[in-house]
Amino acid sequence: MRRMPPGVQPPIILRYAANSVPIIQMSLSSDTLSESELYTYGIFRIRQQLATINGLTLPAPFGGKVRQIMVDLDPARLQARGLSARDVNNAINAQNLTLPSGTAKIGDIQYKVKMNNSPNLLDALNDVPIKVENGVVSYVRDVAHVRDGFEVQPNIVRADGKRAVLLQILKNGKVRRSTSSKRSRRSSPKCRPPRRPD
Repeated sequence: MRRMPPGVQPPIILRYAANSVPIIQMSLSSDTLSESELYTYGIFRIRQQLATINGLTLPAPFGGKVRQIMVDLDPARLQARGLSARDVNNAINAQNLTLPSGTAKIGDIQYKVKMNNSPNLLDALNDVPIKVENGVVSYVRDVAHVRDGFEVQPNIVRADGKRAVLLQILKNGKVRRSTSSKRSRRSSPKCRPPRRPD
């Protein structure tokens, strides 16, 4: 299982029984949030809070868009500068690192040390240098464009004609169905999103 291709969701292993059906299906839709925000909210907020309940299995949500940073390469510009897609990939990977951080004590003062080399803004990835040749620096922006995008969407969920996200909550193990359901329902009010400022 450790050698799955990148981007493949790990399998969910369940003991199959006649009652192995979702105990709760939760639909998320909004007039103000995008599909991507709904998916992020479902997987990182609701799913994380419900994961603490014993006897539940929570597969990834259906529907929604998974955010992905896209690098659109221009083959003609790459060829003109003698670069390959691998050169661009290596440059971005080398200069987009999140390293362990800690503290440094100098005298009586303790300082936080952050080693986050990931850019704060997406456009900063366009300024990553790829190669220096004859004193001329080739940047990502010279051969490509970095943009905010999404993974290929394998499924779509609709609620009342609008795009939505569906979360399934499955019973796992020997926990009684009614117990799992009650615990899930008790936790769901805690999962409500904070109000957006107007």
